[in-house]
Amino acid sequence: MAKETLSDKFDALSAREKKMLAAMAIIMPILVMVVISGLFSRSLGSIEDQTREYQKSLDLLAVAGPVYLKKQAPTDKNTLASLFTEEVLTDNPVKLTGFMAARATEAGVSPNSYDTEEIPLGGSSSDKSQPMLFENKVRVDIRATQINDLMKFLEVIERSGEPVVIKRIDLRGNSRVPGEVRARVEVSTFVKKKKEG
Repeated sequence: MAKETLSDKFDALSAREKKMLAAMAIIMPILVMVVISGLFSRSLGSIEDQTREYQKSLDLLAVAGPVYLKKQAPTDKNTLASLFTEEVLTDNPVKLTGFMAARATEAGVSPNSYDTEEIPLGGSSSDKSQPMLFENKVRVDIRATQINDLMKFLEVIERSGEPVVIKRIDLRGNSRVPGEVRARVEVSTFVKKKKEG
């Protein structure tokens, strides 16, 4: 028995079936195109809606952003230049470890360790009579404290009025105790002094 081909099957159809098959061949691609264009226009419409929402948000930010930044800008008394005047740099009274221990006690935080470091800043001039700028840094490791106590600790440091800067905060939450964190806080001050050696 010979294998029946597609043309043999088409020839076996009646005239009415052939017309219906031709109409289906014309209607099916048109129907597919209508469905695709409908889906495309719907997704395009949602993209346009999102774009309008983003534009509204950007317009609000353009108006409110500068106002917010102006409110958040440091006042003259809080700028680094006002904290570290020439007088303060020459005779900086802050002993960082004692300062941090006192602030921790005030905030109810119990540090586990203090790690200090002195870093020379600026050029390596051979003139030893000229004072050089040094950064005195202390890293305070707090293994377990409540986040509210840590925030109070940072606020006490910031509001102390002393010439210190919080340079870095590493924070890790404790999944077993909600609200408890481990923190490493790095605070610096600057001093001008003569080079040793």
